[in-house]
Amino acid sequence: MGHEDIIELLSKLVALNSVNPGQVAGTEGGKEVATFVASWLEEAVLEVHTEEVADGRYNVIAIAKGRGSGRSLMLNSHMDTVVPGGMKDPFTPRIYGNRLYGRGPLIPKVHWPSSCSLPPGPWTWGSAMMRY
Repeated sequence: MGHEDIIELLSKLVALNSVNPGQVAGTEGGKEVATFVASWLEEAVLEVHTEEVADGRYNVIAIAKGRGSGRSLMLNSHMDTVVPGGMKDPFTPRIYGNRLYGRGPLIPKVHWPSSCSLPPGPWTWGSAMMRY
C-alpha cells in the first residue's frame, strides 16, 4: 500500500460520520465506520470479526495469519471521534499542501490504514491482530 493509497483510504474514512454514538443520540457513525473498515479488511483477505459492544458502538477485529510460529503483533486503536463542534464541513476531506484536513485524520482514523501498510518482515512469521 503506497502513499497515495493511504491518502485515498484516509479521505474515504474522513468522509464517514464517525461521531461517538454515546455523545450524539441516534448517530450511525459507529456502525458506518465499522462496516467500511470490516469490508476493506475482508477485501484485503484478512479474517475479520465485528461485534457490537454497546448500542451503536462496534469493534472490528482483523487477524493476519502468520507464516510460521514466530512472535505475534497486536495493534489497537479506535474508530470513533468526538463531536465536531464548530468545524466547517468536518466530514469533507481537504488536502492543503501535504496535509489532509477533516474530522479524524490524525487520530483515530489514520491508525488502521497505516498499520495495514506495514511491509512484510520478520513479524510476519507470527500472526498480527488488529482491533479497532
